Amino acid sequence: MESLKNLKDVLILVILVLSVLATLGLQLYMGVLTQKCVRHFPLDGSWGNLTEENWESFVSSEENWYFDVDRNEYPLCGNSSGAGMCLSDHTCLQGYGQNPNYGYTNFDKFGWALLTSFQLMTQDYWESVYQPVLNSAGPWHILFFIVAIFFISINFLNLILASVTKCYSELLKCNEEEEAERQAVSKRADKDTTTKSAWDCCPTIQKFVALFIFNPFIQLFIVVCIILNTVFMALDHHNMTIDLEKILVYGNYFFVLIFVIETILKIIALNPKCYFQNNWNRLDFIVIALALFALFAANAGGLLGGFIILRIFTLLRLFKLVKFLPTLNFLLSVMSKSLSAVANLTLVTFVTVFIFALLGMHSFGINYIDNYDRFPGYELPRWNFTDLMHSFMLIFRVFCGEWVESMWDELELEDPDNMTNKDKHPPPCFPESCYKKLPKGRINKKSSFWRTWSYLRRKIFDLVESKYFEGAVITIIIFSSLALTLEDIFITMRPQLQNILHHLDAVFIITNTLTQSKSGICSALFLCLLIWLFFAILGVQLFAGKFFKCIDDNYTVASFEIIPDFYSCMFNNFTWENSPMNFDHVGNAYLSLFEVAIFKGWIQIMNDAIDSREIDNQPIREVNIYMYLYFIAFIIFGSFFTMNLFIGVILHNYKEQEAKVRGWLAWNKGTQNRLHNAMNLKASKTPLKAIPKPKWKPQLKVLEMVTNKKFEMVMLVVIGLNILTMATDHYQAKEGFI
Repeated sequence: MESLKNLKDVLILVILVLSVLATLGLQLYMGVLTQKCVRHFPLDGSWGNLTEENWESFVSSEENWYFDVDRNEYPLCGNSSGAGMCLSDHTCLQGYGQNPNYGYTNFDKFGWALLTSFQLMTQDYWESVYQPVLNSAGPWHILFFIVAIFFISINFLNLILASVTKCYSELLKCNEEEEAERQAVSKRADKDTTTKSAWDCCPTIQKFVALFIFNPFIQLFIVVCIILNTVFMALDHHNMTIDLEKILVYGNYFFVLIFVIETILKIIALNPKCYFQNNWNRLDFIVIALALFALFAANAGGLLGGFIILRIFTLLRLFKLVKFLPTLNFLLSVMSKSLSAVANLTLVTFVTVFIFALLGMHSFGINYIDNYDRFPGYELPRWNFTDLMHSFMLIFRVFCGEWVESMWDELELEDPDNMTNKDKHPPPCFPESCYKKLPKGRINKKSSFWRTWSYLRRKIFDLVESKYFEGAVITIIIFSSLALTLEDIFITMRPQLQNILHHLDAVFIITNTLTQSKSGICSALFLCLLIWLFFAILGVQLFAGKFFKCIDDNYTVASFEIIPDFYSCMFNNFTWENSPMNFDHVGNAYLSLFEVAIFKGWIQIMNDAIDSREIDNQPIREVNIYMYLYFIAFIIFGSFFTMNLFIGVILHNYKEQEAKVRGWLAWNKGTQNRLHNAMNLKASKTPLKAIPKPKWKPQLKVLEMVTNKKFEMVMLVVIGLNILTMATDHYQAKEGFI
């Protein structure tokens, strides 16, 4: 909430700049995205004489538009240099057919231009705007997208991030001071309490075990076992040979046994109290317990066989190796200290996503069910609001930056020409089982009380189901949030921003920052690869060999009801094909996770995962839908969290270089002050020459008018009205409007 107060000025600036960009797009591209290649009017009489009516009928017919069979679309064209060209017997005409992407990508009106500009600013599927504009307007219009992407999108998004980061740093500093006070009190309390452990009665045994388990050679042996255990788990892949599978199984037994012995000996050497006081030891104990349970589950089989995947948590012991690398150890300590903050942020994010998922499910869910026939193949899109799980994932996708395609689907459902108006009734107050046990609870239609109650429920049901009610609730929430945002005890204090460093000093700091960040970036990269290795091996365990599917003669995925498995596919002479991005081995898993991390092609990877069944089985749509949780965890910890490590390393080095430059400036402050005083003394000796007022009275009146603040306000209003006039212009406007 504190960050929202700091964001209000930034958001106002963003809205103003976005409006200017939308107005510019409106003036440049109004109607150009409807340009099609139309055949020349035939002169053989097949369409009659060349009259205005026959001409309009001819060019309005889709049969006379050029259709690209390979791309399955009517390509856009243009009449400017470098734009899409038509065939020799076609002419590029404007105003025929709908705009791209269901007709929603256009600059024909200010509202659509604002929405398309917002799409460019958020960089969600922005190439769906970029390519049509260049095809219809020409390649030099790339300048518009350079301004939109580089100068507006990147700068303003970073400005928002900087505002939130500044507020977070201030709050974090306050919390650290409070935490330091609490720790000081806790340490004083700990000094007053002493306990004696039962393990202290056997000091000889403890000393002997400690000398053995903490011997450098034994520790080196444990490190080698940790690395080999990781290598063995990374070698697991689809279609392994029987010999390799046996080696990996026996290797797993050996490493788990070594880790169990190590844990027992450390507990004896340190005693349980001292052992569990160390965070690494607690992690080791949990990991070994999970590994033992995984071995038991593997031998037990049945339902417990699925828990064999828990052995992957032994990979977490890899992070113990970072103590040998100082920079990496520093990064890991930063990560561990920030885990609580990340957990709180994740919780807030999930609650926010959950609230919007519920709102979307109740607002739009019925539209998907009633109007599924509007989608291609009469099939619901995978991303919808039909239930809580799908709603949650759709909002999570929006949170990750991909929102425009889901918005297009919803706009298709909200088409006012196709809205359904079904008579709905409120559901019963209680389940049918309750009425069977308490028959008197049923509504008696003859009773005046029950008739009044039913009428009241029906009216309330109609009210809450109305879209206006939901809009009113959303409006109240928005205004309530704005009211909280505008609360500011320092509203009367508006300090001016000052430039602390000179431009040359800033360049010097940035150059040194990039130079000094090399080792830190390499350490962050290594740590990122370790975290990704955990998810890659987990992905191999979950999805190896399960992305295969049967492709029929029409190059579509065959229905599982007809082709249930690999053998049926081969029997029908179809193709058993694997997805290009899969988790068959660790290498492919890394590539798939990379696509998920950069949010390019990640939707298809998730679709394959949630459709996957057992090996050699034809996939079924969303049969394994809870595999979404794997990708949510990776996006949070493997993408957002680890990628920000690189930013943290650069910021850390930037602050160090900034401190060095400030120290140099402080050392050189005396010389600068003397030079500054000398310049001021020289300036004071030079008399200032006032600008003489014009002697001609009309010119004097004009000068007084243009320097008056009221005149500036009037001109500001005129500029605003000019922008408003340009914004109200739209494609195919009526003559009276123009």
